[in-house]
Amino acid sequence: MAGDDTLTRLQQLPVDPQFEEMMRGCIKAIIQVLERQYANYFDINVTEKLKEETETARSHNMDAEEIIGMFSSSQQKAHNATMDYLSCSMRASKNKTTHYFTKC
Repeated sequence: MAGDDTLTRLQQLPVDPQFEEMMRGCIKAIIQVLERQYANYFDINVTEKLKEETETARSHNMDAEEIIGMFSSSQQKAHNATMDYLSCSMRASKNKTTHYFTKC
């Protein structure tokens, strides 16, 4: 975008000479923390049994999208339903513990 003052300012080099040094330090610290937190996952020994067990595991995003879809569907079916009721009915449907008349 030609003439975009904000973009032009963001693309300029920082005025403070210490900025680059400080940003390098921050990024290195972030990398160290992430490497420490995920060390167990990087070093894991993936066996055939573990592959089989996790093959059918759903990712968190898919589950969250399904819940959002269930919530909006339930809200459209029962406009006056409380948040607690909708939450209980969705949990019961997901856990397959109780049959609800207003199926999500």
